[in-house]
Amino acid sequence: MKKNLVAAAALCGVLLGSSTAQAQTCNGIWHWVDVDGTKCLDGSPTGFEYVCFPNLGPTGPLVVFLESGGACGDADTCNCTPNSKGVCQCTPNLFASFYGKAQSNDGLPWAHSYVDSPSATTPIFIAQGVPSDCNTTSCSPPEALNGPTSPFNDSSAGIYRWNFVYVPFCVGDTYMGNGKQHTFTPSNPPSGCNSKPYTVTFNGYNNVGLDIAQVQAMGFSPSKVALIGSSAGAVGVSCNMSRIAAALPQTRYAMEDGIAPFNPLFMPYTAWGEAFGAWVPDSNGDPIAKTCPIIANPGEEWGPSLVARYNAVNLPNIRKAMSDDYYDSTEDFFYCLLGARPDVNGSCALAVQRNLVEVLASDIGEDNPTDKVFYHSSVCHAERIVDNLDASSSGGADCTYDGMSTDGVMFRDWFRGWMQFGGYGWDTVK
Repeated sequence: MKKNLVAAAALCGVLLGSSTAQAQTCNGIWHWVDVDGTKCLDGSPTGFEYVCFPNLGPTGPLVVFLESGGACGDADTCNCTPNSKGVCQCTPNLFASFYGKAQSNDGLPWAHSYVDSPSATTPIFIAQGVPSDCNTTSCSPPEALNGPTSPFNDSSAGIYRWNFVYVPFCVGDTYMGNGKQHTFTPSNPPSGCNSKPYTVTFNGYNNVGLDIAQVQAMGFSPSKVALIGSSAGAVGVSCNMSRIAAALPQTRYAMEDGIAPFNPLFMPYTAWGEAFGAWVPDSNGDPIAKTCPIIANPGEEWGPSLVARYNAVNLPNIRKAMSDDYYDSTEDFFYCLLGARPDVNGSCALAVQRNLVEVLASDIGEDNPTDKVFYHSSVCHAERIVDNLDASSSGGADCTYDGMSTDGVMFRDWFRGWMQFGGYGWDTVK
């Protein structure tokens, strides 16, 4: 018999944000909001940014977007000392250990570009031409969110259907952490990074709950909600889906872009999850969820795949979409880093492929009417919701929103089908 191990914290604390409520401003401009109790990896406070359009107002449909940004869970991978731009390139990550108003788009118009590679120096949403290092190869219009074929907005045509809340990634814990702190001493610090003991705070799960509480306190009451996350943000969408749906029952759609939920048989993420405070073992060694709710069989190890299983069973009213690549180069790296078995060439792509097959068969379900996947046979990662990328960055493959296809099915059409837009179909593509 399956053992339903649901974290009590998953539904508690969502409405406990204590920040002074401020009314939302619906003028099509990005606004930064500091949120009390939120913490980045370095312990500094953070928050979120939002755009509300005057034609929609606070009751308009709302996208909650969780930013991408890598992950870390031990002394060497979390070892970052910010440089003058606020980021240290650590192995294997390039992400911010802090994020506040100064790093945000506060005051900039909605018209923006999308940054292909996660970086603290250029957040995902930035104004056209700002900052200067946003060039034709690293930035491109996010067609999935803001273009002619998008089910959301199209700035070029003056069409605004959805407001946006953007949760920045500065936590390292893929939005799973419950405030657990660690003092680490790196054994092999990257060049230019810290070689002394340092303290990190894994608070991503708490941050999301506090952010959503603040969104509500500001008077947002959306008619419907869509959750979208890329890479680390995709893990965060899965982890936080049930508690966001509890706080915002208008949640109808969820997209996990660029990462499939990890099964510990193929991706040994278990130790990092415990470091984040996402789970603890019971007296038999079985996992007890402390943040993301799970369904586990006796003897199963903790892993994000158990969260996907919980969502598939308990959230049938949410249309859950997940897209990834069989040779995802970023996942290949992390799988090997965390102990997956590489092939003779040092690649862990086989583990990535086996995980994709297993999570669909055993956790999501091939015939699940409200959970669908779009698998692509290339090395793409989270590029699929942007456009006009340099194909050389993905081995010549078309990883873009308007160009990607599998078995004759265009990703953009599948994406619009997920959103029940304009009569497009939506089914599992693999």
